Amino acid sequence: MPRRISLRATSAALAVLAVAAPAAMAKKPVVATSELRASSSPCNDLVVTQALLPFGDTNWYFLAPQGSFETGADGWTVSSGRTVADDSGFADGPKPGRYSLELAPGATATSPPLCANATTPSFRFFARTVTGDASSYTVEVTYVTSAGDKVRASGMAGVGSAWSLTPEFRVLTNKIAEDASGWGSIQISVTAPNDSALRIDDLYVDPRMR
Repeated sequence: MPRRISLRATSAALAVLAVAAPAAMAKKPVVATSELRASSSPCNDLVVTQALLPFGDTNWYFLAPQGSFETGADGWTVSSGRTVADDSGFADGPKPGRYSLELAPGATATSPPLCANATTPSFRFFARTVTGDASSYTVEVTYVTSAGDKVRASGMAGVGSAWSLTPEFRVLTNKIAEDASGWGSIQISVTAPNDSALRIDDLYVDPRMR
């Protein structure tokens, strides 16, 4: 049977929700870059940056595959009502963008497998509703443990009709199945509120919370 736990959002991250829409930023942020190198796993070749430094977040993130939706949403699974919208959540970010993914009310988008290991990964993205005064959306993380069990972690967050950065979602992965190089994978799902379409953009993942 799948096990369900709750996602955690830090108090500092909750404060970030109040940051103004990224479109209001006049200049493209300058970010430092680091690389994780080594063995046989492609996860060791991730290029990570302090992409969210303009929002006071000093974590090191990689951009999820197709996580900016600039060339579509290949690799993502969407239950229904998917549209690539000409509306960017972080237009002046490290990867300049123009598009986002719009989910119909109640629709769910699930990412491809993303690199993570046992040291509690975190992730953030940009979101906005199409209709004002919408209810909360749902975020869920799924991974397989070393014993072969499927774990689901879920949480809910509110969002307005202007682009904003989500809280810092963290999920406990101390029992995640890892390969010989010390890496496993998670999948992230986002479900739109039942009373509004939801646009999401620029999914950034800190794979191992250095």
